[in-house]
Amino acid sequence: VQSISLPWQMIFYLSVGFLMAIIVSLITRKPDEKKLNLFYSLIRTPVKEGEKLGDPCTIPTGSTTLPARKLLPFKSLEIYVPKKQMVIGFLVGWAGVALLIWVMFALLAK
Repeated sequence: VQSISLPWQMIFYLSVGFLMAIIVSLITRKPDEKKLNLFYSLIRTPVKEGEKLGDPCTIPTGSTTLPARKLLPFKSLEIYVPKKQMVIGFLVGWAGVALLIWVMFALLAK
């Protein structure tokens, strides 16, 4: 019996999972556009200190929703243009991962 090595098995599983996610999203019914727009508006609405919330999933009165700064022009996909803070956080996170890997190798080398 021939077996597939673990790295190739992982690549296969990830590829099939990604492909299935695309296929399922294409064949299922699209969400209600009104609900989708409300969801994206909620994401773009900044939280104010001491703000009182009314009903769940509603924009508080007196709040302003920031305009969408999309990276891609697709209507149903919101990938924002990265801000400086986001890029710095991403890089700091990966520096932490690199540090953890380095520490692990340093401990194993002893």
